[in-house]
Amino acid sequence: MEEYRPEKLNVVERKKQLKELYTPAKRRQEIIGLALACSLIGIQAYFTFSTLAEQNWDTSFLIKNVFAVITGIVIADFFSGLVHWGADTYFSVDTPVLGPALIRPFREHHIDATAMCQHDFVETNADTFSLMIPTLSISFFNFMMGNKPDIDGAFDLMHLTMAVFVGFTNEFHKLSHTHRGVSSFVRFLQKCWLILPPNHHRIHHVRPHSNYYCITVGWLDPLFEHIQFWRKVEKVIFNLTGAIPRYDDQKWSKMSTSS
Repeated sequence: MEEYRPEKLNVVERKKQLKELYTPAKRRQEIIGLALACSLIGIQAYFTFSTLAEQNWDTSFLIKNVFAVITGIVIADFFSGLVHWGADTYFSVDTPVLGPALIRPFREHHIDATAMCQHDFVETNADTFSLMIPTLSISFFNFMMGNKPDIDGAFDLMHLTMAVFVGFTNEFHKLSHTHRGVSSFVRFLQKCWLILPPNHHRIHHVRPHSNYYCITVGWLDPLFEHIQFWRKVEKVIFNLTGAIPRYDDQKWSKMSTSS
């Protein structure tokens, strides 16, 4: 594979080079993955709500399900931060498989934060929806085989919530960068911190883009920043492997006046 040398290019050339890595094959993979994930989420929702409808909705059960929803959102937020941190911090666009598919959009985003606002629903969300296919497939198998380890539906509700919020992570992220044409309902959700607020996420876009990685709702960001969670993980990885955090990302996002 050709090694990319972004330090030799100006910003416009870098944007063009990264955009060209979005291939027709990648597009086909996204469409298939999104369609499969949405089908599995629909099945998960059907069986989950069917189970919940059979329960006695007393106060304790209601509290349990509210906790299940919150837990699903927190787990989604954590994994959004983990993937975001990993893609920002390590690997490169030259990395086999991961490079063009995962690393490319993160490098593009730090060159032009609003580029993703031009992406359609498929390009924006297919990869995050596809992440849930393995666990949703296991649930589907259990449902079809009549296995019901979750008798009252609370765990399935947590799983469904996690799947929906993981799937829409990049949409919430995209909306945090969208300044025009955003509905009042979306603004309401952002102000209530039920999806990623623009002012909160803006902190991540201060160079060197090394904090506030969680992009589903961002609830975990203040805690992780307070305990220096990502820095501690990076230190462990450096001691074990010698890998330098954000080395490749800084090559792409560094401003250049060269032509």
